[in-house]
Amino acid sequence: NAKPNIKSTSCDLQEPRLPFFMMDFFRYVSSLHCGRIRSTIRRVSRTVLDDHVRKKERTAAYASLATERQTLSRDDCDSSVHVAIVGGGPTGLSLSCLLSKFGVSHVLLEAKPVHESFRHPQAHFINTRTMEILRTDLPDVYKRVVESTPPVSEYQNFCFGYNLVDPNPLATVVHPVGYPLQAEHDSNGTLSDLTKVPDPKLLRQNELSPCRVGHLAQHKFARILYHHALEECSRRSHGRLEFGTHVRSVDTTEDGKVLVASTGSNGNKTLFADVCIAADGANSSLRDADQQGSFSEQYLMNIHVKLTREQYESIPNKCMLFTTLNEHVVSMVVGHGEGEYVLQIPFFPPYQEPEVDFSTEAVQQLVSAVFGFSVASSQIMSTRPWIMKSWIASRYHNRNGVVWVGDAAHAFPPAGGFGMNTGLQDAHNLAWKLCALFKGQKKQNDRQNFVQRRENFLDSFERERRPVAMDNAALSVRNFNRVLKVMGQCYLNHKHPEFLKKALDMTPFVSLSTLQDVFRTLLKTALQPLALLDGQKETNAHSANVYRQHLQNNLRKLLDSGGGLPLLFPRYEIGFSYAQDGDFAATEVYTNKDFPTSQGQKDTYADSSLREVRVGRRLPHATINCTNNSTTDWSTIDLTSHRTFNSNDNNPFWVVLVTVGDDTVSASVSSSSWEKIRKEIEQAQPFQTRIVYLFPPEHLPKSFDSLEHHYYFTLQSKTLPSLNKPGVALVRPDGHVAAWLDGCAAQDQDDVREKFMPGLEL
Repeated sequence: NAKPNIKSTSCDLQEPRLPFFMMDFFRYVSSLHCGRIRSTIRRVSRTVLDDHVRKKERTAAYASLATERQTLSRDDCDSSVHVAIVGGGPTGLSLSCLLSKFGVSHVLLEAKPVHESFRHPQAHFINTRTMEILRTDLPDVYKRVVESTPPVSEYQNFCFGYNLVDPNPLATVVHPVGYPLQAEHDSNGTLSDLTKVPDPKLLRQNELSPCRVGHLAQHKFARILYHHALEECSRRSHGRLEFGTHVRSVDTTEDGKVLVASTGSNGNKTLFADVCIAADGANSSLRDADQQGSFSEQYLMNIHVKLTREQYESIPNKCMLFTTLNEHVVSMVVGHGEGEYVLQIPFFPPYQEPEVDFSTEAVQQLVSAVFGFSVASSQIMSTRPWIMKSWIASRYHNRNGVVWVGDAAHAFPPAGGFGMNTGLQDAHNLAWKLCALFKGQKKQNDRQNFVQRRENFLDSFERERRPVAMDNAALSVRNFNRVLKVMGQCYLNHKHPEFLKKALDMTPFVSLSTLQDVFRTLLKTALQPLALLDGQKETNAHSANVYRQHLQNNLRKLLDSGGGLPLLFPRYEIGFSYAQDGDFAATEVYTNKDFPTSQGQKDTYADSSLREVRVGRRLPHATINCTNNSTTDWSTIDLTSHRTFNSNDNNPFWVVLVTVGDDTVSASVSSSSWEKIRKEIEQAQPFQTRIVYLFPPEHLPKSFDSLEHHYYFTLQSKTLPSLNKPGVALVRPDGHVAAWLDGCAAQDQDDVREKFMPGLEL
């Protein structure tokens, strides 16, 4: 057996060199009798030297591993798969579920063992497009998510008040999450006393999706994905999950294979893969691309709390997000349902220290101040520091078969909930392309051009998904600025702590402990006026009422004008486009400047274009009925789902959607003509193609041609102009429109071929 030629990639660490003059410099300066400078220099010196030792040890380990790899043959590897997924979060697990369904061999490697995973709530909002993907491609997961989502009344509100038991919050904003997104409607929330009950008939007519959003803590959602992935791996035998397995290195062989070396409970292992997916989060060890973005970092402390049933029921204001404003702490409290909460508290290093400001006793006091009642230390599940960032990887793959998805490719502020959703949609875009790559390889029975074809597919993934991440990053930064603007209405200027930090940084001859005391004192003084918001205290009642009323008026004025944090963003959730010349191009806005009001309105407004068929966008939603079963309502979104056609073939497929409109003569053209085009499409790519005819009920023919892979549906809605007139669309396996011809052009088969064949190219 020939030994593969291993090419080392940038994942391997090079031996660091610490110049000796730096060590001499540290020794010299540390001898000076300058209190704070001396201690700081010693700390830096010790840190650099420790890093030097650690890196030297790591380099030696990698050198040993490199020697091991040079003597490795193909037969020495433990296994060979098409895809290796590194990371067992929601993105990696959803990708595993999809690859199992599509019959693509894979292995998922996660460093944490199962019993240490799925513990800490992080993301919690599942937006409309993600729910649609679960509905069409992972219906069992969709069903479990819907069943596990708490009642709408527990997550439709954003509240502002003294604490969670405040009987009269300063303001409550109600978001329209109880029904699907609505066309030609502003999806921003409204003040609770100004919220109107919508007409159910109008809701049905104007809905833009068959799904409404979901609200489920990430660790619960990931656990659902894990069990489904485990079931799929067991049932279909196309994949396996290996938790408690740490990836040591990733290399590329000369023939384009990716060599993944890992260490788990069974010792060291190696495997060959055609593609390696890095889904191991924002601190990915496999990413070697630059991070692009200019958003300033924000430090937060996340505190996970579980209340008893009695405590949970005592909270009068059940909501998704509660902003607490009191003299002890300002925090954002995320409700995950069933008494589970995560507190997000600003943190200002080095003038605050986790060991002091967030010690066990200090955290218990802060948590009790947030909830308004005593919380036992045993109910505080974890306390974790977190750095909020916004960045996009400069590229999504390294041209050696390693591709980054999810948080390994991008990171956003949490405002708007796009982090996890963007990662899940990355996986959805990538899964069917990987399936096409490997099915096409079998069909062509040729390995020579595999590497080039792989790069083409991964280029397609980057070309389509990176602009979406850029838009979502820009929106998330705007949303974060919205939050800061709301806090400003309560005279909490986010710039003041930064000004204070800069001022303290300019006093190098004062000990750090003294500066920390100064910072804590000034921070406590700044929060002291918020004590007047406590409506349960009788002291200074008149002053308290005046102050409370003043802040309440400020907040209501801003929130009533739509200046608060929205929850629904129709254009970003379902209106993004994969067309290179699409009308929703990436903005690349990464500044902290205040957004214009008009832009804020556009972010939440669902214009009529979301009901039109446009190349690059997902097919618009309309209610349809199958002519064989008129009792079941389907959506056009379901046309890429196997369950719509009662098919046992789980491979992805293309759809040619023929919209008849009032042109019954063309039907548009004839079944035999569409059958020829169907066969031509199947010859050009590895997946099946289905022809779907969409008729208005009044123009439904009395009989149909009984051709295999031809299906007939009636269109129940007349409010979608694109689908109520003659036309033909080529729909990709992921539900996005690859080509569209309307009117007379759809009757010319040569025009159809001319438009459709380029649409098959990735």
